[in-house]
Amino acid sequence: MSLLSKLIKHIPASRAYTERCMNDVTERIDKLDVQLNALIVVAQKIDEIIRETNEKTLESIEKQSNLCEVKLKESIKEQNDVQYACIEEMLEKYRQWEEAALEAIRNWQEEYVRGLITDKNEQAVTEIKALMTESLDTIEDKRRWAEQALTEFKLWEEGLTKEHICWEEKALSDYRNWEEDLTKEHIAWEEKAMAEHRLWEERLTKGHAEWEEKALQEYQAWNESFVRGEISNLKYSNRDVVGMLELLGKREINALEERISFKEQGFRFIAEADITHSVNELRVLKKASSKQIVVFCGDNIKFDRGTCAYMGGIAEKNSDYSFLHLSEATFISLEESRKKSYIPFHIVPDIVGKRYHDENYEVYIDEESAELLDSKSELSEAVCKACKQNPNATESIMKYVILSAYKYYNDAFSVLSPVCVFIHNPFYYLHQVIKLVARERGIKTIITEFGNIPGTFSFDTNGILGDSYPCVDWKQFKDLEVSEDELIKAQEVIRYINDSCLNRYKQVDDPQVTSMLEEIKESGKKIIVYAEQLDEESGLFPVTTKTKEQYSPCVASSEELLKYLDSVAEENNWEIVYKLHPHNNSVSKVNYKHVRLIRKYDINKLVDLADVTVTILSSVGYTSILRGRPTVILGNTELKGKGCVYEVAEKDDIEAIIKEALDKGVTEDMRKALTLHVAQMLKYYLFDDNNPRKLRYGRCLENFEIEKIS
Repeated sequence: MSLLSKLIKHIPASRAYTERCMNDVTERIDKLDVQLNALIVVAQKIDEIIRETNEKTLESIEKQSNLCEVKLKESIKEQNDVQYACIEEMLEKYRQWEEAALEAIRNWQEEYVRGLITDKNEQAVTEIKALMTESLDTIEDKRRWAEQALTEFKLWEEGLTKEHICWEEKALSDYRNWEEDLTKEHIAWEEKAMAEHRLWEERLTKGHAEWEEKALQEYQAWNESFVRGEISNLKYSNRDVVGMLELLGKREINALEERISFKEQGFRFIAEADITHSVNELRVLKKASSKQIVVFCGDNIKFDRGTCAYMGGIAEKNSDYSFLHLSEATFISLEESRKKSYIPFHIVPDIVGKRYHDENYEVYIDEESAELLDSKSELSEAVCKACKQNPNATESIMKYVILSAYKYYNDAFSVLSPVCVFIHNPFYYLHQVIKLVARERGIKTIITEFGNIPGTFSFDTNGILGDSYPCVDWKQFKDLEVSEDELIKAQEVIRYINDSCLNRYKQVDDPQVTSMLEEIKESGKKIIVYAEQLDEESGLFPVTTKTKEQYSPCVASSEELLKYLDSVAEENNWEIVYKLHPHNNSVSKVNYKHVRLIRKYDINKLVDLADVTVTILSSVGYTSILRGRPTVILGNTELKGKGCVYEVAEKDDIEAIIKEALDKGVTEDMRKALTLHVAQMLKYYLFDDNNPRKLRYGRCLENFEIEKIS
């Protein structure tokens, strides 16, 4: 068969194939148009969704500023996911269709090259190519449109987020300005009220004094005239005269009571206004926080010593919570407080701040409040401590302070609903009230204090000293495992502390004290250093059943032990060197024959010169044994049962155990026990205080988790 005949024979088949290709391409183009229309509809819906979301988001921002950020993020994320998925699906379909179309074109081209399609079909091929090119251009346009829409959405999202951040910062700034203005207004109002009160009191006092002087002059003149017989035909009998004089005295007493009553009313008014204002501010702070709140209580801003930065570190580590410092440093300015604090703070009302009270007038305590004080032993003990620490204030004033603290912290914790409360020094009388309120409300408390090993902090849910975990469960604590490397590290820590003379308080040298101690040494007498603690801030005062069981089984006070040591000093050729606590500003009124009192002196030097160190609950017990001096402990501290000090359980044994300590000194078993105890404390209990020093030791702040503190 000729070539022409073959070509003629294949023409119908080629036409049929071309028609099929054309139909297939047409169908695919139709489908593409449908999909493009669907994409346009989806895009319109996306625009509608974006507009609706924009309107809803703006309404949500205006109505609920506290939940704005969370809802906005959830809404944007949800829309993001839907839109991304939709656009990606469309793009994926276009890619698949494009690949299929290109594959069909490639197949057709191959058939054309192989000669299966004649030149007569070139026009059809050209038309198909043009149609395909137009379709591909349309696809590319739509793809660019989708990408542009996605880019615009991202820009809109970023812009909305920036606007929200700016709005939030502005709102927070406005609130701070409002808070400062309100505080300034309150301070100005308080100063004005106090000034008016003082003026009124001065006028009243002056008026009363003038009236009293005038009345006295009139009475003296009348009395002199009466004595001289210048008054006759008396209008009043002697009984009437006596009645007048009694009435005069009653008026004087009433005027005095009126002055006192006004002072009381002013005192109460300012205190109650402060508490109400403070609780309202806490309510605003609570609304501004979407997280659970953890509260720090104390006047750390005053003494600091690294505690403020450490609070900031705890807050940073436990970022799931919002932290708030209820600052008791009421006498420190807002500006200075901001400089020192690393976390948000709120200054408590002045009446419950850490301050000295000297109000010497009476305040009425109603029957219900008196019953409340009597029914709760913690409040009664707090009143006793408050009266001892504020001797110039009346008992009724201190009762009112304790009642105010109980009311304030109940109201504050009711508003804040804290999951945990940190309390620095649980024995301070107001902190005793805070601990009681937290316990009654089922709030976890963590007691913080400077560690007995210098350079550390302790955190304990029970307390310190006799309430601490190493003391209460001393047998279990003593058996905690430590490695050989940890024992070596403990020895290194002991050497470092001794070489650097590290201490929680700044030490002061005094050449006169040094000379006195050297004279005692030269005289041949043994130096017994007795280190005092503040009885009311260590559990010794007031004396209760718990005092004897939990803190001091031997003696009830520092004064009692001092009297005992003085009584046995002469027969034993001892000289008692009584080191006062750094915060004790009082002086004993008792004269002791064999006692030398020291107020300020380097405790490291003092311990080094001592033959024996004696204490009830002072941290000097740790200083002494760490420096290798024989140490006698009469109270329950973290050293209980550890075998590195001489412990006294009965008062009758004090003299004998001091003699034993003088005779045996620090034994090798005691040194080993001390190394073990230091290793256990640093591994399981004490945290590194993060203050600058060459050697790091103690648990790391990175491991501090509120839930795991026990």
